[in-house]
Amino acid sequence: KLVICGTRGWFVGSSEQDKKIYHREVERLKLSLQSLKKQASPNDIILAMSHYPPYGAQVSKTPFTDLYTEYGIQTVVYGHLHGTHNRTPQKVQIDNTQYILTSCDLVGHKLVEIF
Repeated sequence: KLVICGTRGWFVGSSEQDKKIYHREVERLKLSLQSLKKQASPNDIILAMSHYPPYGAQVSKTPFTDLYTEYGIQTVVYGHLHGTHNRTPQKVQIDNTQYILTSCDLVGHKLVEIF
């Protein structure tokens, strides 16, 4: 079976409000992954989802990517990045996790094969 987990995520902002939301979203991801660990079977296909990119500029690690690595998540789908001038690669590998950008306008409003 397919098991989906994740959170909205947030960008690293400089305001206190952005920092508060960012840390709250990290905790929400942690709760989602803890729930996943209790419910998933060894043969399940696991997909994590996030609205915001889970990694930082220059494809740097973040608390989000650290959690995906810690819980052994192999595939994360995210969006939020829009516009035809975006330079983010559609697929990025950090540790053993593949991150796949699926923003509609960046993939030409076409389906993206995940598995």
